[in-house]
Amino acid sequence: MEWGTPALVFLATTLAVGGACLGFLKKRYHNTHHHLLIFAVVGSVGFLAVKQIDKSSQTLTDGLMQSWMGVTRTYAHALERSTDAIAEMDAAAIRKVIQRTRSTVGQAVTVRTVTLVTKNAEGKVKKITLGLIREGDRPMIKAGCEDKILKAFSGGEHWCEDRGRAGIAVGLLAVVPLRDKMDAVQGVLVMEFVPSVWNTAREREQWRVVGEFSGLLVICLCLGGFLVVTSEARRQRELEKAIEPLMKDIESLDGMVNSVQGVVWERPAGSGGFTYLSQNADGYLGYGVERWGDEGGFLEKVIHSEDRGRVVECWKLAVKNLEKYHIEYRVVKPDGMTAFVNEYGQAAKLMLDGRVLRGILLDITAQRENEASAQGMHKMMIEASRQAGMAEIATGVLHNVGNVLNSLNVGAKLLAERLKKSRMDKLCQATVLLKEHLPDDPDFFTNDKRGQALPGYLVDLAAYLRDEQNRLDATVSDMIERIEHIRDMIMLQQSHSTVRTLWEPLDMATVMEEALRLEMDVHIAHQQVHVERHFADLPPIYAARGLLLQILVNLLANACQAMEDLPASQRKLTLRILPQGDDKVRISVEDTGCGIHPRHLTSIFTQGFTTKTDGHGFGLHHACLLAQDLGGVLQAESEGLGKGACFILEIPARKDAESGLHNVSDSAIRPATASTVSP
Repeated sequence: MEWGTPALVFLATTLAVGGACLGFLKKRYHNTHHHLLIFAVVGSVGFLAVKQIDKSSQTLTDGLMQSWMGVTRTYAHALERSTDAIAEMDAAAIRKVIQRTRSTVGQAVTVRTVTLVTKNAEGKVKKITLGLIREGDRPMIKAGCEDKILKAFSGGEHWCEDRGRAGIAVGLLAVVPLRDKMDAVQGVLVMEFVPSVWNTAREREQWRVVGEFSGLLVICLCLGGFLVVTSEARRQRELEKAIEPLMKDIESLDGMVNSVQGVVWERPAGSGGFTYLSQNADGYLGYGVERWGDEGGFLEKVIHSEDRGRVVECWKLAVKNLEKYHIEYRVVKPDGMTAFVNEYGQAAKLMLDGRVLRGILLDITAQRENEASAQGMHKMMIEASRQAGMAEIATGVLHNVGNVLNSLNVGAKLLAERLKKSRMDKLCQATVLLKEHLPDDPDFFTNDKRGQALPGYLVDLAAYLRDEQNRLDATVSDMIERIEHIRDMIMLQQSHSTVRTLWEPLDMATVMEEALRLEMDVHIAHQQVHVERHFADLPPIYAARGLLLQILVNLLANACQAMEDLPASQRKLTLRILPQGDDKVRISVEDTGCGIHPRHLTSIFTQGFTTKTDGHGFGLHHACLLAQDLGGVLQAESEGLGKGACFILEIPARKDAESGLHNVSDSAIRPATASTVSP
């Protein structure tokens, strides 16, 4: 389908008229249920017009083609009658025949050029062209027309069209074979017609169709408008009839609405002007009823500037989705004070007037003031609780001291047992023998068996006592370290009052190994726990060693206690030290024990909460407080009961005790090493 200027003009006019009608309907009736009718009318007329324009113009051009092919046949018959040897005709002879025929036919303006095409005995093509309007005109013969000219030597007639943009003809050729008396084709006559005549006739026909359909469009729009007006009038009458029995109910409801301790209102969507207000609006929030009812956009104007955007967006969303909403915001009163209001509303779609918002405004300023007062009392209670937190911290310290004292008690018992088994009395016996026989009885060392064995015995005894001394020294050193740990915890208790915690550069792996050693005799070795280490190669960070040790000892003790009911082969403790971003260190203690119920993952850090039959709920709570003192956080993860648990401690990676965070590089993690500790 070719879209000419008339078709495009008609379509543009149709769209403009249709858009104007749709806009008028929407503005007049505030709805779009008539748009389908207008769309159908305009669309149908536009579609039929374009189809008819194309069909009419094609019919006209087919008629012109038949007429001009007949003219070409007339010239061809004239040439055939003029001579028996058409191939021998020259330009002068052809012109003479053409002029004689043209005076008879009267097609001087229509025909532009005439071309006689012949072939010699060797098949070589010969062309003779005459310009009938201008002497030097040449025919516009395209490649497709050349093929049709050659096919015409077989006896067929052809029509060639060369069209440009929007179907405008550029070249029009009629090809007719020339025959002799024996009906043999001697040549081909090619006549080129003036395209402007063709194009003008075609465009006139299109404009004629456009005029007809423009009238049809006006008639359809008038009929559609009449139907719309009639339909709306009928709907209006039906609505009034349906509303009439409801008016009495509205009057009774009006009294009920006015008894509400708030402002009941209604207003069109997108407008701040109220179409209905309850009697309580007069003087509500300090504004007279004239401002509520007469001033457009009044409510939006008095909303606090910080809340206005949020409230308007809530209104728009409710109108769009036709849903209920509840929003609380602040209103500026005439005296400059701020009032708090609750707005409960709902968007609705009306039959005639589009969409509206209905709702109620409640002044909750007094309620908010009471809540603020209660919040102040709550802050006072929190401060009192903080003051009482010293006893809570002391309880946590005593819990940790108790853990260390258990291992200290084990070491003390081990030291007592080793002292009881000491061979110091044998050394005393040997010294008595030496005192009795040296130097008065030298033969005792050469002839007496006891004297001969005495030097070797002294050597063995010395080696045994040296080993025993080393073992006792190690035990005493361990006891001293545990006593120092108790001292650090006591100093931590003092730090909450006057003493400041000592911050020092610490290697996290070393601190973890110290915590493992503190728990070795109490839990790890006794339970044959399999320990797996994943420690990243991190630079030292500044932290409080005593605080960090207490947290790690608590976590290790809890992990071992969670696995005490498992077989020894299933007791696995996984320790990880990894960088967390650029400014934190992540320490995790993961066990394969009894696990944690999902609802207990946060409450386990509450003071007094415990799932153990003999627990007291101080350890993890105190560890959480210590993590906060380090500037970090302690959290727990577990997939559920029987699936183990993982406690994660994240602390800042400080480069010194006073400055900001240290950039922790994502260093390569050392391969995991595992060790199984046996008693």
